[in-house]
Amino acid sequence: MITLILKIALAIALAAVSAYCQTTAFVGVNVIPMDRERVLTNQTVIVRDGVIAEIGDAKKIKIPKDATRVDGTGKYLMPGLVDMHTHLLSDEDEFPDSIADDELRVMVANGVTTVRFMIGTPELLALRARSAKGEIEAPTIYVASPHLTGREQGNDFLVNTPEEGREAVRRSKAAGYDFIKVTTFIKPEVYEAAVDEAAKIGIRVVGHADSRFVGVERAWKAKQQIEHLDGYMEMLLRDDSPIKGSVSDVYIYNPDNWKSLDYIDENKIADVARKTVASNPFVDPTQHFMKNSFGLARSEESTRAQPDFKFYPAKTQRQWLDFYKRNRFLNTVSLEQRARWIALRDKLIKSIYDAGGKILAGSDTPEFLFLYGFSEHRELKALADAGLPNYAVLAAGTRNAHEFFGTIGQSGTVEKGKRADLVLLNANPLENISATENRAGVMLKGKWHSQSELNSWLDESAANIHGSLEAGEKNAAAEIEKLGGKVELNANREVVKVDLHGAKITDADLKHLEKFTELESLDLRLTAIGDEGIAHLAGLRYLKFLNVFRTNMSDTGLANLRGMIDLETLLMGGTKVTDEGLKNIERLGKLKKISVFSTAISDEGLKSLEKLTSLETLLIGESKITESGAKALQTKLPKLKFNEPT
Repeated sequence: MITLILKIALAIALAAVSAYCQTTAFVGVNVIPMDRERVLTNQTVIVRDGVIAEIGDAKKIKIPKDATRVDGTGKYLMPGLVDMHTHLLSDEDEFPDSIADDELRVMVANGVTTVRFMIGTPELLALRARSAKGEIEAPTIYVASPHLTGREQGNDFLVNTPEEGREAVRRSKAAGYDFIKVTTFIKPEVYEAAVDEAAKIGIRVVGHADSRFVGVERAWKAKQQIEHLDGYMEMLLRDDSPIKGSVSDVYIYNPDNWKSLDYIDENKIADVARKTVASNPFVDPTQHFMKNSFGLARSEESTRAQPDFKFYPAKTQRQWLDFYKRNRFLNTVSLEQRARWIALRDKLIKSIYDAGGKILAGSDTPEFLFLYGFSEHRELKALADAGLPNYAVLAAGTRNAHEFFGTIGQSGTVEKGKRADLVLLNANPLENISATENRAGVMLKGKWHSQSELNSWLDESAANIHGSLEAGEKNAAAEIEKLGGKVELNANREVVKVDLHGAKITDADLKHLEKFTELESLDLRLTAIGDEGIAHLAGLRYLKFLNVFRTNMSDTGLANLRGMIDLETLLMGGTKVTDEGLKNIERLGKLKKISVFSTAISDEGLKSLEKLTSLETLLIGESKITESGAKALQTKLPKLKFNEPT
């Protein structure tokens, strides 16, 4: 038995290293080496043990007898692509970790051989190790830290003091992350402490430059590599602008900020570009994502026609399509304003390039129904649309990233001695950048995959990712029933109603509810759950009925309901909510019935309900609300009735 186990282990080990022991010859191929702008015609490229061993005239290079020949006649060989800003669906609690391998194969099948994940997790570190060992077909992986932020956003380091900032940096470095990721709402003194600590222990800082807190100039001083061009619109505002915020970062969702585009001084662009390059020449604008998620109009028909649309589970498809229909920003900002914003971003990108900047290609997928791999090519097109020459666009997707990583001596160009991460194209991308999508195959770490093989990967991965939520929801439903709850499904076999009233459950048990993203009705009355449990409800955007009567919810928990814009009934009698907490629901305009029975709510709290014009019933028995306070609210909401039985 032991001998058999040893034989199996040896076979697995040999399989793992076999990719690096192959010899492949690309014969008669045109090489785009990316050392400078040129094409080497009719070359033979020999790859041995994962490294480019020889490059030369096809008439002179001797091809080893054991080499696998790949006919390169009329084709173009270039370095593998790098996506400098991406995430995985499996990063989210809703999706199973088991699809991560499929997600990585989608990237490779699209010619992406190196990736940088921009919000780190221990699972991503494990994938990085497995990729490095050759255990999975995956790009070379870099992982930024969990993001540092001043407000809780999930999978983050919440940093509100300088020491918290320093500690987050130290912990990230110790955990093995490649970079420190900063995002939003970080106080200047906390940011400065974090970047100081990062410099001391030798780890670079990347990410956002929140204009309301950190700002571009502070990020420049720290030599931070900036993502998305965050904060750059603010840098272009005229000195006399009455609007100090503009269209970047999370503030892009505020329609009022778009009015600031009327106060942009384009004469500032060149100076901003020069200062950017002087600080840190590497800039990752994620232009396609920004342009197509917030700039251009996007129809349901065009979205459904995307080749990557089919990869998303049906539920995810519906959620994002519904987002586009309902999003206040998308429905209020004019197409003219959005076109102006795109044009300004294009000018910034081109000006930074002209000033000597090193533009990077990042997709910021898979949100907004734009999938990794596919969207790398969309980003290249967006950079070309911004005015970059095709060679510069290819550099953004290849060598510039390796210069940033410090690995240009080992990869990022097609040269002897470099790692064999290569893409074989059927046309010349220097003539038309769209040629990067017309592939004959991909070589990953020295192992050749024809496009027909890669297409099979895509078909298999599409099926696995598309169906990935069904099993997770089914398992979660079974767990709810074990806890004594009742579950109801809709015609699509999705959980839409959960009844846990009176069940002996803990806050942790409510994590199962995160799988039920189509949930419409939830009854938690007479349970011991508190704010930590309520936090698991934050993603239930389609909830219409919620009963938390006699639970331990307070204002902190109530804050997690702010995004439930479809909520019609909220029964929170007997909880710990206060007047201050009611401010969290003042924008839930579909609320028809609210119970504050037996709470500390007073007349002051009713002011937060004055804008809820759909409100028909308010249960106020045994609260601190007076008759005069109730009548005052009724003058604002004439249809309102009080004190039906709870």
